[in-house]
Parts: sequence; structure tokens; C-alpha cells
Amino acid sequence: MEILEVSAIVNLAIRRGERAVDLVKGRVTLELAFYESGNGVWKLCSLKHKMTREQATTLIETVSNLLDMMKTPSYDELLPGEILQLAFDEKRTYYDTTYTQAGKAKGLSLVTNDRHLAAAAAHHIRTKSSHELQPDLNWRG
Repeated sequence: MEILEVSAIVNLAIRRGERAVDLVKGRVTLELAFYESGNGVWKLCSLKHKMTREQATTLIETVSNLLDMMKTPSYDELLPGEILQLAFDEKRTYYDTTYTQAGKAKGLSLVTNDRHLAAAAAHHIRTKSSHELQPDLNWRG
């Protein structure tokens, strides 16, 4: 099983739209992905000019639908003190190390399209990009 970081989720939504449901349903993400995905879509539209406002609105609605199909562990389950210690040790942001710690705490590999995050997390857990993700055939909704 995997935990999906927001770059992977947004990438799946761009590439596959609602068809990405088969790749995310039953998998894990963090609660902050709901907000970070909005920020990412805003950035793609407003700062990078990669899409129109209408396309951005459609994309964030798709992302929201995908996130609704995913599991989100509570903050306490992720062991906040251990996240902070890992952030200190790795000299990475608390945000980035939250995904790594969630993977460690839950026995999950990390799916991310962020090369820097993947490289840092790979010292602790398995990582892959969204392009490598396969449907979870064991998911029982």
C-alpha cells in the first residue's frame, strides 16, 4: 500500500482525470493534501500560466473527488514528535518529513513526483512516481 503526496495526486488528475479513481481509491494521503492541492492548482494557473481558470476549476474538482476516495490518518497517528525529529535529522521541512514519517508509521511506500522529496524519503521508505502506480486490486471500498 502507498501514501500519495500531493504532486502525485495532481499529476494523476491532470493525466487521467476521473479515471484516476482506480489508482487512488483506498490509498492514503494526508489531510494537508486537500489544501496543498488547491495551492498547486492555483500556482499552475496563476503563476505558471499552464491552464485557464476554468481548467483549474475543473482540475481542483477532480482532485477533490480523488481525495474523497482516499484514507487520511489522524495527525496524532503520524507521531508529530517523530516527524519533527526526522525533519531535524534530515534538514528537511516538517511538511516533507510528514509524508516520510507517515510511510514509516503505517508501513507504506511513498508516491511522489517531487524528485527531492523522493530522494530524501528513499533513505527510510520505498518511493515511486505516479507513473509507476498500479490499481489496488485488493481494495474493498
